[in-house]
Amino acid sequence: QDQHFFMDINTGQISTQALLDRETTPFYSLVLGATDPQSQKTASTTLSLTVTDVNDHNPVFISTETRFSVRENLVNEYVGEVRATDEDEGINAQITYSVPPDNRFFSIGASNGQIRTLEALDYETARVHSLLVTASDGGLSSRQTVVTLTVVVEDQEDMTPVFPNQLYEASVPENEEGFLVAQVQAIDEDEQQSITYTIVRGDTGRFRIDEVTGRITVRNPLDYER
Repeated sequence: QDQHFFMDINTGQISTQALLDRETTPFYSLVLGATDPQSQKTASTTLSLTVTDVNDHNPVFISTETRFSVRENLVNEYVGEVRATDEDEGINAQITYSVPPDNRFFSIGASNGQIRTLEALDYETARVHSLLVTASDGGLSSRQTVVTLTVVVEDQEDMTPVFPNQLYEASVPENEEGFLVAQVQAIDEDEQQSITYTIVRGDTGRFRIDEVTGRITVRNPLDYER
């Protein structure tokens, strides 16, 4: 270890002669000797050195997950979390997390790295969001590292079905039970469509609709003369 230090034999002043790295060797112990040239008697002492920290390391993200998912329509919903470490010590190793100030969709815990929704996300408007997260250490000249996260919005059944055709017309022959009158179709913008068809108003004694397919058929034979 003494190759890192130099002592002036006349003054006893000790100085470094190589760069020290606290993260590699935080402590040194030097045995020093003094000799009387007349009597040739010697004495020795030990000098213990502690290497103080300099903010020379960037934060490093140790969380491996960079893709998260969250349900739409929920505020303050937990998305996920990130974690970073710093090889420095003391305030130089204290990590603070942040997201860009112009971001309006997500918040992050400054100390715990937990990400939550700031407002309700809409799957039909944006299915994927990119989020920049910065980890900053507490050094006087703060060092930073940025990671890009992907947030996938999960669809919820929240869209109202719409009939593309507002009016259907059909002709029905009399005396034919089960005759296919028409087939209607509605759509919505949800990813998983689960539309159920019903006759809201009308003669349900004479007609029926398949709740899955939207096929309208004659339930009982019709009589033109009546």
